[in-house]
Amino acid sequence: MFKLISIFNLDENKLQNLMRVVALILLSSVKFVAGPFVVYFNQKYDFSFLKTNLFTIIGGMLGVSVVIYLSPYIMRFWYWLKLLYYKRYSKRDSYFSDPTVDVSQPMEVHYRYISGKKKKIFSPRSRRIVRLWKRYGFAGVAAITPVILSIPLGTFILTRFETKKKRILLYMFVSIVFWSFALTSVFELFRVRSIPEFLP
Repeated sequence: MFKLISIFNLDENKLQNLMRVVALILLSSVKFVAGPFVVYFNQKYDFSFLKTNLFTIIGGMLGVSVVIYLSPYIMRFWYWLKLLYYKRYSKRDSYFSDPTVDVSQPMEVHYRYISGKKKKIFSPRSRRIVRLWKRYGFAGVAAITPVILSIPLGTFILTRFETKKKRILLYMFVSIVFWSFALTSVFELFRVRSIPEFLP
């Protein structure tokens, strides 16, 4: 800790404040709605109205960008892990059935190929995603993502149905900015008594 402070020429208070900023950004990138709650219910996070919005918006858009641009690689890695687990731990079915007739005369044995279980076209999770999409649509999913769905989940759903990354970024940015100012404004109405307190 002290070596890090000396390297960057920071005092301990500045370093702790920087760590709080990073923690708020990372938290908002995953569970956006938790960001303002942490700031206003934890006395250590003494951020102004504008700074709170700035950090939560940066965190939310960071989470959106990671999912949009890295989700193909994350999914490939996930499928690779599942395949590795299946090869190592799953019970394998025999490819051929054993002969079922026992006779003394010479006979020809035909082996029947036994395929594995039929792959499910729609899993329960995919059905829920489709129902959610049909109910709310693109704009609706983007609108509820910051407060109801998590940033990664909501963005992942959008990427499954929309190929234009710029459109996803735009809608999610509008949604994140709206909910950030809406949540922080609600908290400020109960805490702020003068307009200058809104300024950084």
